[in-house]
Amino acid sequence: MSLWARLQELPGELLRQCQLAYGEHFPMEVRCALSQWIEEKPWQDMDPDNPSFEMYAPSVVASLLEELQLKASTEDNFVMRLKLLEAVNSFKQNYGHNPCALIRVIKNCLATEMRIIQQAENCSRLASHMPGPHDPHTEITQQLDTLRRRTQEMEDELRRMIQIQESFVIQYQECQKLQAHYQQLSAQNTGQTNVELLNKMHNESKAMEQAIRQRISELREMRIAFSEKQQESANLLATLQTRVLDNELIKWKRAQQLGGNGVTFENNLDQIQEW
Repeated sequence: MSLWARLQELPGELLRQCQLAYGEHFPMEVRCALSQWIEEKPWQDMDPDNPSFEMYAPSVVASLLEELQLKASTEDNFVMRLKLLEAVNSFKQNYGHNPCALIRVIKNCLATEMRIIQQAENCSRLASHMPGPHDPHTEITQQLDTLRRRTQEMEDELRRMIQIQESFVIQYQECQKLQAHYQQLSAQNTGQTNVELLNKMHNESKAMEQAIRQRISELREMRIAFSEKQQESANLLATLQTRVLDNELIKWKRAQQLGGNGVTFENNLDQIQEW
């Protein structure tokens, strides 16, 4: 079964998590339209952080845009066709000068998608081997563990963003120094040696500006992905909080009341407080 088919079988809450992972930077409509094309590509072999991959990234993105335009031209649904054409324009505008950033976005989306699908399938297999009804206490504990793990992952991502931003600041300052030196030399008398040096500095400045633009785009995409993951975690936490406070705590209060009438009362308040 294809990954896209497995995704469509997810329960509502997990499917919504996948939708949040995609968002506007890589719409779910594009994932749907290019499902076969996407899953045929060896994304695991593509490393957008490897400088040697930069020469191949434009051809991958060009192929994606070509396939997307073809799908849009043959799409019968008017709204879907507009969505796909909007995505084509958005990709060209946002990633035309930095195709590696788009590949990074796609890889992150697919990784999140696979993780959610595997979690759902693992839970399903586990449930099929568990006799009797689900234990809500175990489920809540597992969800808390998941949130702790996600929090740790986000802390690691935040540290990486800080490192990249610090590197960007240094790179930007070096570019400013080079441009200031270039302006200073330009104002002087231009001998042959000076002209050659100015040309060299001009080329270096342009290359640094291009690298800075790419780094800005990379940081922007990382921040968008981080923000969406943060929102997803907040939603999961809110759902879990509601379950503990509105379900488990109310059940405990009700059981306590019934205990006064002779019904066996299992006092699990310590467990609820720990959650």
